[in-house]
Amino acid sequence: MILLIITIDPAPIADAGNNITICEGETASLNGSVTFAGGGEWITSGTGIFVPDNVTLNAQYVPSAGDIANGTVTLVLASTNNGLCDAVTDTIILTISPLPITDFTPQGGQFNINQVIDFMNQSQNATTYFWDFGINGDTSVIENPSYSYGANGLFTVTLIATNAAGCVDTITYDFEIIGDDVKPVVVPTAFTPNGDGINDVFSILGGPFKSYQLTVYNEWGQEIFMSDDQADGWNGSFKGSSQPSGSYVYVFTGVTIADETITLQGEIAIIR
Repeated sequence: MILLIITIDPAPIADAGNNITICEGETASLNGSVTFAGGGEWITSGTGIFVPDNVTLNAQYVPSAGDIANGTVTLVLASTNNGLCDAVTDTIILTISPLPITDFTPQGGQFNINQVIDFMNQSQNATTYFWDFGINGDTSVIENPSYSYGANGLFTVTLIATNAAGCVDTITYDFEIIGDDVKPVVVPTAFTPNGDGINDVFSILGGPFKSYQLTVYNEWGQEIFMSDDQADGWNGSFKGSSQPSGSYVYVFTGVTIADETITLQGEIAIIR
């Protein structure tokens, strides 16, 4: 009798893991496994490199410029040292997502306190946005926000743009905020131009204004005073002659440093 012993070795199994998506500039962490074989080796359809080498199953794959330009790379894990069995392979697709290109206007600059700044998002290849205005933890997630600063100083505005693959790009610009606080507009109802240094002139209070025009008319509609300077108030005279006690009509138009347009009309009384 002849006894024949047949040994059946299990076939090698290669598992390259799941498909991977990375962002431009990143490396891919591989997590391959090989059973019933002595080892494995990685093969790429691109021109990137494996670190530390292509026989390390949990190697890092560093895409080349060509890989990044193509956008996808096929990575194959092949079993080695298979004994009498045939080698087996498993394949994954590495997708390389381009980064967003982040930008916005205005690209920094000098602005007045309380002036509304309209930010225009110029980003490309992005789906979500995060703005940080650099003060009080104020942020926004809308695409084109507006913001005004209530204090003087230098503030850094940051925009973080993210695309559908979760890739992120960031840009910052510095904004210098200058000027005084905008005070509420106040219009006196009367003044006493008697030369005592108290309430001697009539002007529109508040602001400050970056444009200012105050005009005063007498009871016959004659223009008797006009000023485009807040510091130049009406002293109650016309052509060097003091005007009598009574009511006069004023018209005012101005724009504050916060870009608020003010239009007023009413009566001012001279009391002597």
